[in-house]
Amino acid sequence: MPFLSVIIPVYNSEKYVGTCLKSLLEQTFDDFEAICINDGSTDSSLEILNTFKEKDARIKVFSKQNEGQGAARNFALEYAAGDFVLYLDSDDWLEKNALELLNKNLSSEVDILFFNNYNFFENTSSKYKNRYVDGYYCIFKDNIFTPLEAESVLFCTNGLPFKVYKREFLVKNEIKYSNTRFIEDSQFYIKALLLAKGLKCVDEYVVNYRIHGSSTTSNAYKYIDTIEKTYYACEKIFEEFKFSNSKNLLDSFLYNRYCQLFYYFKNMPYCYKRRYYKMFQKVARHIYNKYGNSFLKKNIAVNFFMSVVNNCFEVHLIKRFLMFCRLFLFSYFEI
Repeated sequence: MPFLSVIIPVYNSEKYVGTCLKSLLEQTFDDFEAICINDGSTDSSLEILNTFKEKDARIKVFSKQNEGQGAARNFALEYAAGDFVLYLDSDDWLEKNALELLNKNLSSEVDILFFNNYNFFENTSSKYKNRYVDGYYCIFKDNIFTPLEAESVLFCTNGLPFKVYKREFLVKNEIKYSNTRFIEDSQFYIKALLLAKGLKCVDEYVVNYRIHGSSTTSNAYKYIDTIEKTYYACEKIFEEFKFSNSKNLLDSFLYNRYCQLFYYFKNMPYCYKRRYYKMFQKVARHIYNKYGNSFLKKNIAVNFFMSVVNNCFEVHLIKRFLMFCRLFLFSYFEI
């Protein structure tokens, strides 16, 4: 039985999957298996997977009809045999000593291990450090902690990447991805954080996270309805765990969900912004009517949130523009 199962869903990734698998085979730690799921690819991805499979028995390849990354990851977990599971996208790749670093920091007491990553922007070939674990590490360092001990910062990280999960923990608690083709990891992530008994972070850079125009995140405008439904689904999961009595935990959860809504609004193509704004307003009003806005600690976040709730976002933008003029333009002309 391998120590680590690396699960890689693959869909039309012929341009990147070779780099991903090569980074696995070059690891300084070798007690792993790679479960590669060909999710109905129509390019040469399957041929590339089979080539690597023939080179190394640790690489296992399965094929299924295309249903999205979430369904592919659920499918792969049924075949995984490792003590721990690392989910890796087919367009990302590992640092050379990544698995060795993870191995040193994993133990039977750890349900979820967090780590840092590099963001790689393909259009400029630039690479930047993303200190993903700072919200935890500045408080807990290398120590194991529980969700309630971290209640005020529990949801300071987001989504699937940059974590390792104990396989038994996932299977026993039936933690699965949603069947949506976008932000399919949100419900998985919320449920896993709330159920975990042992959390830990390592202040190391493990994964290179590729950002490019064809990535799912770059096509968020196609999934506005999914973003709305995901908020309500995550809220339902949170309420089922009866943690709503913890004000800090509730605030952490709400701020995380708000930041996700705001992130997609900020990056939404202009022609889709009006449609997204209407959805954002609907959810923001729901949050405000149910919880208020005390979870927003930064003044600018409160102003933005309330401008959306009260349907005066344009006024908010004008005020920000005038503030910019007052602070910067006047001083420019004085010079």
